[in-house]
Amino acid sequence: MSASRKIVSLPHPEQDSGWGIDFPYTLIPEGAHDFTFLYHDTILYRERIPKVVLTFERFNDPENTLLYKFYNATKIEEHKLRNGKFKASYHGDLVQDYMRILGLETPGRMDRNPFSRYRAGVMEAEVSTVTPEGRAPYSKIRRLIRLIPEVTTTDLDEFCAEYESGEI
Repeated sequence: MSASRKIVSLPHPEQDSGWGIDFPYTLIPEGAHDFTFLYHDTILYRERIPKVVLTFERFNDPENTLLYKFYNATKIEEHKLRNGKFKASYHGDLVQDYMRILGLETPGRMDRNPFSRYRAGVMEAEVSTVTPEGRAPYSKIRRLIRLIPEVTTTDLDEFCAEYESGEI
């Protein structure tokens, strides 16, 4: 006997999503965009599949567009919890992306590697458009590319002062 496969797709926004939390669907152009990391949620998809959802806001966007990056987790402490505790596979996308983005060779313990490190700059991410059959298209973060260190106004003022004085 062949094993049956269950195909799961995101439902239309007006339907019950199964996420147990509202994620607004937005549409922006495909390609690389800059985002700021806001927070992560731990949820149970369909009340049984543990997920970690990273929430990003489009950088310098007057509409404050939010997009999400969904990851599988092996275990979550409590579902529907903002910045909740979770466990993720070392070989899963979540840990692999975290190590690649932050330049880590080994992740160590994830509870000692918080997502707040993503707030140290602007995240460049690849955005793609999903077009479900018979439903409205929406954008999703397909891949996190890199973390661009944030330049503060203090850094810029110091640079300008050094440049004007001829130190650099």
